[in-house]
Amino acid sequence: MLRSNDLGQSDARMLIDNLRASSVHSRPFTKNGSVDEQAATLNIILEGGVLRQRVLRNGRVQTVAVYFRDDIINLSGYVNGKRIGTDYLLVLEGSIIGSVPYHVVATIQSGSTGRFDVLGTLMAREIGIAHERLISLGQRSAIEAMAHFFCEAFVRCIDPFPMPDRRAFPMTQPTLSTVLGLSLVHVNRTLRELRQRKLVDIIGQDLVIHDHKGLESLAHFDDAYLAAI
Repeated sequence: MLRSNDLGQSDARMLIDNLRASSVHSRPFTKNGSVDEQAATLNIILEGGVLRQRVLRNGRVQTVAVYFRDDIINLSGYVNGKRIGTDYLLVLEGSIIGSVPYHVVATIQSGSTGRFDVLGTLMAREIGIAHERLISLGQRSAIEAMAHFFCEAFVRCIDPFPMPDRRAFPMTQPTLSTVLGLSLVHVNRTLRELRQRKLVDIIGQDLVIHDHKGLESLAHFDDAYLAAI
């Protein structure tokens, strides 16, 4: 499905695999909880998902980024040397977070092929994801935004043993509400409409897509911005 460069994709995959192998990992979170961004440490999601959120002065919460399995939570901090101090990281139930000290990351990088700036490629991917999220919050209808997020999540929720129609999906409807910027009632109504159209469903903790082409057509989904891993 992805139209990414095979060589660049291979380098990115190798980096991610090495970070996973070198990480000291947390125990699975038994419920949603917060996690701090540790200094001089890169954090990678080994299982599950994490939301980067901003709490406004009026108490409202906005999810500004969503991370899934194999995503690096604080990549921009490592690349730019500056930690994002105003955000709150919400780890979703069942998730496992890996930690890799910067000096280990540097060693892993020094052993790479050097054919591509892999971290730069991953940063470009993050920017592409952020741009699509901005479009969903600003211009897509509720059903288009949800369909687009499901299409994206299906690609990003990497599974070592993928099934053609489903992916492990660590989100409940209340979580989707914060991600999509919709009320819980609106999320429930929109998901029900997608089910009625026989496009997609959430069964347990699995995202199940019944009609890939139909869902992508509804969302006007183009996966080019996800090319990297």
